[in-house]
Formats: sequence, C-alpha cells, structure tokens
Amino acid sequence: MGSFTRINAGQPAERTREALDAIRLTPAHDGFTLIEAIKRVVPFRNILISGIDVQDHGPGTGTHLLSDFPPDYVAEYYAGRLGDIDPLFAMLRQGRPVSRDSEAFATATARRNGRAVLDLLRRHDIVERTIILVAHSGKVLGSVAVISDAPLSEDHCALLKHFALSLHAEVSAPALDALNTALRLTRGELRCLERAAGGLTSEEIGRVEDYSVETVNTYLKSATRKLGANNRTQAVVEALRRQLIT
Repeated sequence: MGSFTRINAGQPAERTREALDAIRLTPAHDGFTLIEAIKRVVPFRNILISGIDVQDHGPGTGTHLLSDFPPDYVAEYYAGRLGDIDPLFAMLRQGRPVSRDSEAFATATARRNGRAVLDLLRRHDIVERTIILVAHSGKVLGSVAVISDAPLSEDHCALLKHFALSLHAEVSAPALDALNTALRLTRGELRCLERAAGGLTSEEIGRVEDYSVETVNTYLKSATRKLGANNRTQAVVEALRRQLIT
C-alpha cells in the first residue's frame, strides 16, 4: 500500500475520519511487520507516521502515511486547531528529537494553556503521547508518534528513536515512488540530471548525450521546476535523495 493523506487544521471532523480510514494500519500495510516487532520491545498501543521527503509534504504539512490512532481523537484535534496550543507540539517545533506529554505538561502554565488538549486526551483515555522526529543527514523528514498507557522510559524512547528512521523509510517508500512517478521526468531530463550529478557542464552533457546546449539547459530547467528546486544543484540533490538517479 502506498497511500497517504493530508489533514488540515480546522477541517470538518467527518472529513478527517474519512482521510484516516484511507491510511488505517492493517496487516497488509507496508511496515506492519516491523511495527509489530517494535511493539514487542517498546510498550505502545497506537502509532501514527507522518511526513514524506518531498517538497510540501514534510513535517507540519499534515501529511500522514499510516495511523491507528483513535479517529475521533484526531478528528477533534484538527477540527479544534489544538496544534496551536498543544505544549507537546510546541516542543516538537523547537526541534526536539523526542517529545513526551509527561515533559510537555510538566508545568502549571503548560497545563493551563493546554487545558483543551488535556480534556481531549482524557476523554479518549490517552495517557501519554511520544513523538520522535525522523531526520537524515540533518534534514527532518517526518515523525513517528505513539500512544502508550504510561510514560515511556528513556531506554524505550532510545529504542523507538533507533527504529524510527527505518520504519519511516519503509512506510514512505511506496508514497515516494508514486509521487516521483507523478513528476513524470522524461528520459532526457533524467539523463541530463545524471550527467550533471557527475559534474559535467551543459556543454559537456551535450557532447556526451548528443544534445544541443540549448536542449540540455531546457531539460535541466524543466527537471528543476518539477522537483521544486531553486537551481540545478538543488535539483541534482533532490533527484539523488529520491533515488531517481544514481
């Protein structure tokens, strides 16, 4: 399965429930076996994986890959725009690699400001949320969030952090493939990107591929636009990261 969904703050609860149903975790889902294995060493009961390494689909964009979080909880959370006042997400926005409710709500001020969030958590019997930021080579790709019946220990958080990158990669791979296919990079665009990645200039690419310099530059400009990059160098980096070229 390679689906993903976007959930926007303030959208109707029913629309969110429908979106979550499309990414509901089942035994057929990519990553299910790994998730079950992780559960044997880290005591959590629900998981939500977010973010794709593609422009406008990363952290904070509401892009979700899979979830078995309580749908009513998520629907109410987004409908009420609670992310704006949630102390846990305030920690997350600071770039903390591991954020936990037990730390986020540790102060009286946090509990007062996040009272609506606490009320929602209690109504859905959610004791503790833990969010792990997923990063590679300094770039934050997304997150892995879990719900547990008690605060996770430092050792459990460390284990979850250890598995998070591999889990996120496995779950996001099909969605990445689908998005890359949707880009519809042509053979000429890919060939020019590959040659540019090897350090060749437009003139050198033209000689190797038997293209005019104008054609090479047209291909590279088109590929740069499709990849959402600002220049040729960024386009090559994006193509390499998405494994469109080697």
